[in-house]
Amino acid sequence: MALRVLRFNLRELMGYPLTLVPYSITTADGFIPKQDKAKAFQFLTKDCIDADVPLLNETLTVDDGNACLYHMKVIPHSFRQICLKVFDVIRK
Repeated sequence: MALRVLRFNLRELMGYPLTLVPYSITTADGFIPKQDKAKAFQFLTKDCIDADVPLLNETLTVDDGNACLYHMKVIPHSFRQICLKVFDVIRK
């Protein structure tokens, strides 16, 4: 098996921040950066009209199972118990 040698320009490589999460997503101290997305959203929706709120029996609810898992204070010992607990929270 031949060994492949990769060559890097160290000056260019060190020009990028070496962080766990890119600064476009979060700041160095973990806060969400302020961006002008709200201005862009206002521009995209300026000619739109608000939709009527649908009746309760015509709506669909989307639950975030990952958020339910993240907010668990007591984590069960098996995957089956975790699933049952998440599904129990979602059904409520």
